Amino acid sequence: MAETALHFGDCEIDLAASELRVGGKPRGIEPKAFDLLAYLVEHRDRVVGKDELQDAIWPGMVVTEASLTRTVMKARKAVGDDARRQHVIKTVSRRGYRFVADLQEHQPDPFSVEPANLGPVQFVRSGDVHIAWRTLGDGPLDILFVPGFVSHLDIRYRIRPVARFDARLAEMGRVIAFDKRGVGLSDRIGYPPTLDHTVDDMRAVLDAAGSERAVLLGVSESGPATALFAATYPQRTRAIIMYGTFAKGLRSEDYPWAASRERYDAWLDSLISEWGGPASVEYFAPSMADNPEFREGWARYLRAAATPGSIRDILEVLRDIDVRDVLPAVQAPTLVIHRKGDRMMRYEAGEDMAARIPGAQFRLLEGDDHWWWIGDSDAVLREIRMFLESLEPAAETEAVLATILALDLANGDVVFRRSVCETIEHQSGRLAKSDGEHMLAMFDGTSRALRCARTIRDRGIANRVDVRAGLHASEVVVRQDTVTGPAVRVACDLMRQAKPGQVLATGTLRDLVAGSGMQFEPCAAGGFVGECCCLS
Repeated sequence: MAETALHFGDCEIDLAASELRVGGKPRGIEPKAFDLLAYLVEHRDRVVGKDELQDAIWPGMVVTEASLTRTVMKARKAVGDDARRQHVIKTVSRRGYRFVADLQEHQPDPFSVEPANLGPVQFVRSGDVHIAWRTLGDGPLDILFVPGFVSHLDIRYRIRPVARFDARLAEMGRVIAFDKRGVGLSDRIGYPPTLDHTVDDMRAVLDAAGSERAVLLGVSESGPATALFAATYPQRTRAIIMYGTFAKGLRSEDYPWAASRERYDAWLDSLISEWGGPASVEYFAPSMADNPEFREGWARYLRAAATPGSIRDILEVLRDIDVRDVLPAVQAPTLVIHRKGDRMMRYEAGEDMAARIPGAQFRLLEGDDHWWWIGDSDAVLREIRMFLESLEPAAETEAVLATILALDLANGDVVFRRSVCETIEHQSGRLAKSDGEHMLAMFDGTSRALRCARTIRDRGIANRVDVRAGLHASEVVVRQDTVTGPAVRVACDLMRQAKPGQVLATGTLRDLVAGSGMQFEPCAAGGFVGECCCLS
């Protein structure tokens, strides 16, 4: 759809923002009536047949001719037309309809609009950081939009194709958007944001918005955090939609569709050196790379959204993550969308992600643009709408993704064991079992579990207590006061293999806390099958 405002009489139809204005003021119009009017405008050089209109306005649905007639009547009413005058929409007997009003056309600045029904920017504390968030629309379904590596809640909705996309998305539910820590209107931070940080921020935003359960829409670099949230908090996840995303940052023998470390770092250096201008626009939006207005708008957006240093921190974390082991724990209905010619991330990465999530659907669309709001964004919206309309009532589940910490405190006395319990509580953990020498704790954040284990180990060394610890993240089932599942077994196995003063963790944990500053050393644990590392 062209990003153009078209004038006829005292009416203006803004195809990019999905808005009709009459006399300079927004005019309420039902979505299907607007779609019909927009379609006739786009094909104003010919008569549009009734069957074609039905297929375009109600894709994949069977509707009666009476429904089409009523929608035409609503579109006419919105622009001051009717069946008698027909000075805007003309009925062509036995053929269809045609837009006949005289049009005046101009190309507006693509970075100069805000959609209707856009809520104010608000802030919520997530730990010690303020996170900016706002809503669009008020539908019964909540859709949490999880942005990519750069965003800005003010400027974002002045971008015409973004405003248009989100306005259409808001027809399906209330869109809840936020800026991740370190970018946009959220607090700047002096450290790399980890996946756990993003998951914490998502939960804080949902709480602030009063959303008990939401559809998660994670795009680009936010796919891994979206999947991690869904696995950790299945009770708060209605469904997942991911676009143009991946599970692992770097190429390996079993993951050939990502960049090598050398190529990734070279691209990152280039992106940082070009920051301030339209950096990497030829990769993110190749179809718009030669548009001067778009290039300047993209450069303004990047400058406002983040600093070169913060972007380097974010993208270095993304380079080192690997959430493949987490994906089988995702239980929510999932749709993964990718474009065939995506120049930032090969479509096989999205296909692989869908294959690892039980029951996930994968949709491959035509196009080269990485940004979902550029190119054929209607195709993306169509896939999202059909997926949401197909959702069945949510089923309750007992299984969640959690990090399990198993502790052997050996010669620790009552005072030391009490301090261990206090440390677990301080790191937002839950003590699941304690029999004196041994403790089992559960955490909903991998970083918190590792920090807890490190603190207890260091305190044990200072007090001459032989602490042994093992950690793993996987699905667990929580029933009353018992926690069971593979994560418990693996964590206990590692605890038994650990030497005094040693914290052993699986490779899964190391990959989930990329960017946290925690250091690991490879180690072998006799009898343990899988990758094992020792927390420094």
